[in-house]
Amino acid sequence: MSLVNVGICNNGLNPVTSYKMYKCIVMPRALYGCELWPILNNSSKSMLEKSHRFCLKCIQCISKYTRTDICVSLIGSRNICFEIEQRKLFFLGQLCCLSALHISRSIFLYRIVVFYHD
Repeated sequence: MSLVNVGICNNGLNPVTSYKMYKCIVMPRALYGCELWPILNNSSKSMLEKSHRFCLKCIQCISKYTRTDICVSLIGSRNICFEIEQRKLFFLGQLCCLSALHISRSIFLYRIVVFYHD
């Protein structure tokens, strides 16, 4: 939030630049380890979405009463739950592509076998 008002423009940085910084700096730190999070309940999803939308609206210097779909589509963002699910799928893909020599793959395969036999 401290970087929103920085810049030579009256409203701070260009929204595209601010959003790029948000995606590269804030999102990885906020979603660190989300690949291992259990299934989120509705209140957790709601809190994550509200904070994400708040940041997007601040980046674009628009009112907090602006419709969410407009705010998200103007900057080209996606909702936070989609980002979490995408990171989980990337992590699954990395596990599936590991060499058979890695202990992580062995643990993963063991957990799948236990899951299906229970």
